[in-house]
Amino acid sequence: MKAVHLYLAGLMILFSGCTIEEEYTFKEQIAGKWVGTKRIIFFKDGTSVDNFSTGICESQTEFILFEDGNLYFEDYFETENNSGGTDFCKLDSKTSDYGKWIILPAEKLSFRLTNTIDSSEINIKPFEVNLVDYDNLEIRYKEFENDEEENIDYYVYKYFRIYGDYESPEK
Repeated sequence: MKAVHLYLAGLMILFSGCTIEEEYTFKEQIAGKWVGTKRIIFFKDGTSVDNFSTGICESQTEFILFEDGNLYFEDYFETENNSGGTDFCKLDSKTSDYGKWIILPAEKLSFRLTNTIDSSEINIKPFEVNLVDYDNLEIRYKEFENDEEENIDYYVYKYFRIYGDYESPEK
């Protein structure tokens, strides 16, 4: 009889454990603040470059995905310094700070922002979103205005989760 109780207790322990994927929805798993750590560019000829250009500005890009569907976004780009180098980063003011995000079928995302110059909508639809683990996110997408001469196939941006309490804007 003791063996049966031990067996049942073991089964209960085995089946009571669940992973983060089972506890939370995809939306709950990716909601939070993310900061860029790396950019990899994949070319049409099959080659790739890790941290194309200096990569400094990509690591300053950050966004917050609020569970209510709001989005806060800061995107940085490289500018030239006085000696012609590209080591200064500037906040891209042509893209709004706030927007919306939704989950599409197959756990894909869509980000909707506004162009502050002409008020047009900027829709970013990554073709793959991979939550590597709870703290690391990879987003793969094609550039919106890809120059065919660059031979770029797609980009992979890697992000790291920053913990804290973030309140959604009332927009």
